[in-house]
Amino acid sequence: MLESLLALTFALQTAAADTLTPEAEPSPPRVVLRLREVVVRANPLHDMLSSQSVQLVGRDALRLQPVSGLTEVLALQAGVVARGEDLHVRGGRRGDLRIALRGIPLNEALRARPMEVPLLAIESIELLDGGLDAEHGGAVAGVAQIRTVSASPRPQFIARWEGDADWSNDFTQATGYHRATALLSAPIGLGLGAVVSADVLADDTYVPALRERPQWNSWRADNRLLGFFKLAPLTGMDGAALEVLASRRVQRPYNPMWSLDGYTNPSTGVFGSEGPAFSEEPLPGYNRYRAAEHALMTDESRAAVVLSAQGPLGAGRLRGAAGWVEMRRLGSVGGGDDESYLDPTRSPVFGRPESSVNDPFFVYQGDEPFFHRSQARTLSGRGDYDATFASGSRYGFGAGLSYDHVTFRELDLTTLHTGFDSLRTFEAFAPGAFAYAQGRWVREGLVLNGGLRLEAFTAGPQSEDQSLGVPARTLWTLSPRLGIAYPVSTRDVVSLSYTRVQQDPGRAYLYDNRRFITQRQPMGNVTLVPTTMISYQVALKHLFDNGRALQAAVFYRDLYGQIGAREHREGFINFPRYENADKGNAQGFELGLVLPAGERTRLEAQYTFMHAVGTQSLEEGIPYGGRQTPRTESLGDYPLDWDVRHSLALTAIWQHEPKTPDRPARGPIELLLRGLRGPFSAAMNTRFATGMPWTATPRAGLSDPALTNQERFSWQEQTSLGLRWTPLLTGRRLTLGLEIRNLFDFRSDRVATLSGYPHPLINTTYDDYGSFRGETGLGGGAYWDADDRGIPDAWVRVHDPRLLNAPRLIRFSLGTDW
Repeated sequence: MLESLLALTFALQTAAADTLTPEAEPSPPRVVLRLREVVVRANPLHDMLSSQSVQLVGRDALRLQPVSGLTEVLALQAGVVARGEDLHVRGGRRGDLRIALRGIPLNEALRARPMEVPLLAIESIELLDGGLDAEHGGAVAGVAQIRTVSASPRPQFIARWEGDADWSNDFTQATGYHRATALLSAPIGLGLGAVVSADVLADDTYVPALRERPQWNSWRADNRLLGFFKLAPLTGMDGAALEVLASRRVQRPYNPMWSLDGYTNPSTGVFGSEGPAFSEEPLPGYNRYRAAEHALMTDESRAAVVLSAQGPLGAGRLRGAAGWVEMRRLGSVGGGDDESYLDPTRSPVFGRPESSVNDPFFVYQGDEPFFHRSQARTLSGRGDYDATFASGSRYGFGAGLSYDHVTFRELDLTTLHTGFDSLRTFEAFAPGAFAYAQGRWVREGLVLNGGLRLEAFTAGPQSEDQSLGVPARTLWTLSPRLGIAYPVSTRDVVSLSYTRVQQDPGRAYLYDNRRFITQRQPMGNVTLVPTTMISYQVALKHLFDNGRALQAAVFYRDLYGQIGAREHREGFINFPRYENADKGNAQGFELGLVLPAGERTRLEAQYTFMHAVGTQSLEEGIPYGGRQTPRTESLGDYPLDWDVRHSLALTAIWQHEPKTPDRPARGPIELLLRGLRGPFSAAMNTRFATGMPWTATPRAGLSDPALTNQERFSWQEQTSLGLRWTPLLTGRRLTLGLEIRNLFDFRSDRVATLSGYPHPLINTTYDDYGSFRGETGLGGGAYWDADDRGIPDAWVRVHDPRLLNAPRLIRFSLGTDW
């Protein structure tokens, strides 16, 4: 209808121009037909004839919204639940969502964790979470496709610095937050343009910063360095493009168990009968000990190189891409690649229950007895061809290859002198492949979308060399995709889809060299097969006037063959092993509403109702229990850790451009006031959600899986506000900003419990935090300070801030744009 209206307008204008001749004076204009004004906008919805459910995130949302990373952006979309930095889409586990650039996955091969990307480098994001076409595979939760910015015809420079205040009070909390972002775009000749972007973050976060920072540029609690480079043609989409991504993240996390700062003696009393002791002042026999410096820190580096090209071929387009993605992760005390600190004489010394001179919760001496080093490299390439016809029908096909190479080394010294294996190490490589065909047939108002995807998976030639290894085999899987779309009117399309998706197991679950293990870390299993997801969806896309749109979907997902831990018997020994034993399902309803008002105002609302259940939330199963005590296996379906029933996300962007006065300023005061005027923008996002589930673990341990996640936190609210102002007196080159996170300081619960490993008892053998909350209804965590867990009450509160979401945070920014 809109196209017909535009065609009529063009015809009338052409007819009026044809009546004018050079020989005659133009006659007075005569109104033949007056049409109402039409504002042409980009379609806020994905391809209307597609059966896919796609949520679009544009440049304004990425640059103006008060968000710090890709996780926060996607958490505002329908069907997405964020737990910390883990994203769960339509009930999927962490690692079930694929982040892709030019069709090349940016997830690492060990556990499928995605790579971070500078927000300034992203032009738009497409989140595909339902009814996926056959060209998308390998992720049961969906795919987030990233499109990066292109170079501008003229040089452009954008920079921004953010920081918080140096003071804390009842209104806000200082965290030592500093962030610098920049983007440089320029033509470089030969029709090419280059883009360079960087994002640097240093933050001590809202939890106590106990680690030493001897210099201003020392690592803080959370440190992030992101980089991006792109070389591509300036005009058009055809040609070759080179995109390079790099990141490094150093984390020095807070743990209240490792919080003593003073002088300690690991052994007091006669023959050490009283155990360790602590003093804030130096005493004879006591040594200086800052426990936080002896806890684990992680250093993870990522790199990705994507070379792509596309162009017309016959009636369609041919696209090709090749990628190299690498991850290196190091976890150690001090952050170095040196495991020499794993010395039995430096094992951690905890206090004793019911002691008058120490506390069983704290570490008084020693280093965290753990070391981790891993590397994952993936080489991949793909080629795609698609063609579209005037009728709306289209077809496409493609194929691709991949090659994974992973190395892993992990030492756990808590098993020393117990007979259990303390070293897990492996190196493996394996190829992979896929091919697909996808088509669309349009006939008499009915649209049929169909496709088929073939994938190959193998554990590789090293599968026979592992513990309980077997000869390698290649598993072929076939995934059909079927969708029907029916345009009810020129503005409404109803679609139904059936999708089957397979996801290969992460390489970290496949390989293992250990033979006699504890219950904490299951043994790898080279016989694992891909997880299968079957999805059904009914969706509606509706376009209103002036760019407003509505998108709704009802979905049901069934997942089976998920990775889970199960007891395995080998000879006379029982031990946990990864198996394709877990299953789950998610059903729900999504409703998205886009309401632009003019060119500078936009409001979006995303509502989700979802019910996500399964046998286990974690691949490792229940994380608490004795070293040799088999975990109780789940036989039914229980709410998953991310089972949020209702959520509503609202995002708003308002941009104001003041009008230029039509007369000169009268006096210096009016001139100054005019200079203080300038473009102003306000962006806000808020999310309301019902509480997440948690388990009230009995004090003796979880023996009845029916208790899993039967409790609920109260509802949650999180609002962020961002304001930016560009005074005219700065020549529109300087922007001042204010950003407030958690505007209303709503201190909601994040989790009920956290792992206490390597503590032998607290939050390791027993879930003390969960038991305390279940018995008292109080949050913040506590531990049991008694040998006898049957007495009425021996709780000692911890007030662990990690169990809560961040408080209100205020940040100021200074930016420039040239």
